[in-house]
Formats: sequence, C-alpha cells, structure tokens
Amino acid sequence: SSLLFVALLFVVKTTLGQKIPFKIVALGDSYSAGSGNRDERGIADYVPPLGCNRSPTAWGAQYADSLRDVYEVTFIHKACSDNEVKHIFEPFLMEFFVYGDLTRILRCPTRNDTRTVIQAHRDPEVFFERVSPLRCDRFITPQIEVVDSSVDLLLITIGGIDAYFTEIVMFCLIPVVQDATLCRRWIEQSAALIENQLKDEILDLFRSLYVKMGGNYNHNKIVLVDYPYIVMDSDYELRNLNETLQPAKVLRAYQQDAKQTYQDIVDEINTEVGRDFVVCFNKTKDIFEGHEPDPSFRTNPDGWIHEEILPRAYDSFHPNKIGYTKLAEGLMLEGTFGVVGGAALVDAKLVAHIEGSYAGVVGRDVVFKAYGSYDGRGFPIVAYEWDVDGDGKHDATTEEPVLLHAYAKPYSGFVGLKVINDQGEWAFARAFVLITEET
Repeated sequence: SSLLFVALLFVVKTTLGQKIPFKIVALGDSYSAGSGNRDERGIADYVPPLGCNRSPTAWGAQYADSLRDVYEVTFIHKACSDNEVKHIFEPFLMEFFVYGDLTRILRCPTRNDTRTVIQAHRDPEVFFERVSPLRCDRFITPQIEVVDSSVDLLLITIGGIDAYFTEIVMFCLIPVVQDATLCRRWIEQSAALIENQLKDEILDLFRSLYVKMGGNYNHNKIVLVDYPYIVMDSDYELRNLNETLQPAKVLRAYQQDAKQTYQDIVDEINTEVGRDFVVCFNKTKDIFEGHEPDPSFRTNPDGWIHEEILPRAYDSFHPNKIGYTKLAEGLMLEGTFGVVGGAALVDAKLVAHIEGSYAGVVGRDVVFKAYGSYDGRGFPIVAYEWDVDGDGKHDATTEEPVLLHAYAKPYSGFVGLKVINDQGEWAFARAFVLITEET
C-alpha cells in the first residue's frame, strides 16, 4: 500500500540522515489566516494579499515550524479572512473600485482579459475583472488551487462566517447595538443553518478535498480545528422590554452544540471514505478557557482574544498573539496526527519552494525561507541562488535554505529562488515581496 511505501521511505531516509518532506497547507477563514495577530510593536502582522489578514505567525505557521527539526517542511498559507465554505472552490471578491478611483479603474483588464493577473509585479493570487466601464473588482484565487496529492496535512477552520459569526458578535456582545432578542434570534438562525445546510456543505468540501488529495493515498489527513468560545462563562444579563438573556450561557451552549456537529461531520466522512481522513481537533475551547472576552464589558486581564472594537474592527473577537501561540502549542502536542509524511515522494523530483509572501520595510532584514525545497530522490541540494529584485540574475548564493536581505528602497515584486542538487539539476520558485518605507 502507499502507506507502507512511504513508511519504508521514511525509515530509509532517516537512516541516511535525510529529512523526509512534509507538506502542510492551511485553508479556511480568519481564524486560520491569523486575523488579530500582531508583532512585538503591536502592529498588525500581515503579509499580502491585502485584505486577507494573513499572518506569517498564525497558529498553522507556528505548528509547521515546530516540525522542521525532523521533517523538510513545506508550508503553504492560503487561508483568508471573511472566506466562507464556497470560497474554498470559488474566487473571493476582496474589494471593488468605482468611478472616483480612476487610476485603479484604468488598471483593470479589458473584458477579454478578465480573471488574469494584469501586471507582472502583482501578487499571483490576485486578479482583476472589469464589471463595467466604471467598476473594477479585485479577487483572490480559490483556496483549493494549492491542494493536490502532495499535501501531507491540511489544516482548516471553516464555517464561522457562513454561520453568522459577525451578526452574533454584533448583537450579543457589542455595546450599544447588542439586544437580547436579536442575539437569541441570530443564534437560533445560526444553529438551524448549521444543521440544515452548513453540515452538508462541509461534508461536500471534505469529499472534494479527499479527491484532490489523492483519495487512495491513505497517509495524508485533514485537521479540522474547532473555534474557542468567544465569551467567558458569566451570569451577565441582557434585558430589553420583551426578554432577559444571559448571552454567555446561551452562546457557550450554542458553540458546544456546534462543536458536536463538527465531530459528527468528521465521523461521517471518515466512515464514508473508510479511513481516518479528517481529525477534529476539539481542544481549542479547553485551551482558551478563562481567557475569553468578558461579556459585561470589563476587560479580561488574562485575555487571549481581542475585545476592542476600534480601531481594528477586523481583529475583534479573534485571538491575539498569545492566543495563536497557545493554540499552536496545543497542536504541537499531537505531533503529526499520525501522518508519516512524504506524499510528494510518490512523484519524486527536485522541488524549489519559498514559503509564503513577504512584507517588510526599507533597511530591515527580510528572512527568506526555502526550507520546503527538497529532492524526492534523495540527491542533496548543494546551492540556493537568490534573485531578490526579480531581474533574472542571482544576487546571493547560500548553502542553507535561508537568506537575510535588507532592501535599500521600496520594492514591489518577486524574489526568485533556484535550487541546485549535486547532479547539476535545478528547480525554480518565486514569491511575492512588498517593501515599504517605515512609517
């Protein structure tokens, strides 16, 4: 079987002192993307594409980093804030420009060039479409495009936006607009949608991912990560003229039911495909217990979830830096969830890989990482050639899969990587880079 094949490769490669490739992909919504994560200066820690709130230190990235001592890890971060189940399969409309923003309107492709990357320096995940002479839409490509049979482990949080997360937070937890009746109604609508529609949509998603990940390759898995409670346990009451509601009690009961539904989905898909293809990581709520927002508007001094509403509304009720790290540490305790690794070895070849997109400021080192590069046949990589300005000429050569480089001026373009093995063969990869002046 393919499991026996990969296990044998693992033993052989470990004996030879070589790390086995391990490819991890993160898909899903804002919780997977890392919305709310900030750097040491308190600044939002996001990389392109703009609007995804995708953090290079989200829980998935931290988990992937923890495996690098043992595996040759490739990590692909494709999750994006506000994405619903359908956006795993479909392009996601990020924003649109209308008359009044003439420069951006003119940069749109013609109708015959719709759904294309229109400038070479742009992020390859992004494309534009002219809807009318005075409107241009910006899309991000479907998440499923990065999934294939070479993926060993797929990490995902999904369903929150579909199930009215925004409306529930607004009417149950936001001062001024919160209302007992509207809070209850949105929770009831969400529970009904989860049971009557969303459950089937997530099942269909897993069926599609099963096919994309090879189906018969019985060594790869999906990890469906549960959400934390969005409020700490409390007797705080909401009142209006018609009813009284304890939002924390109702919300936590609703989220507990949703957690069980996730487990039911996992059990059903695993029974259907005949193996433990999806693992439900259902320890998130336990990890965050006592560190959730206080529903009575008093700040939780031990909070691991953002409570503030402004100025970064998109961060609200998402984990902070500590929260994402604690979640990552929880996953680390599970090891590789029983996955051996080496799915890419089924199609063994020399592969160059630069992790993610990069953002930085002039004068400060950017750390380019190529740890996911490997030769599936076992030939060692002897050189990494880096083209930091996209001119087609290499600017630095390293023996290790990492380069520190400080840009002297703003730059929007690509960094190129050429990896060379001891047979003289080479492979090429590139990643998007955005360097701006420090504000």
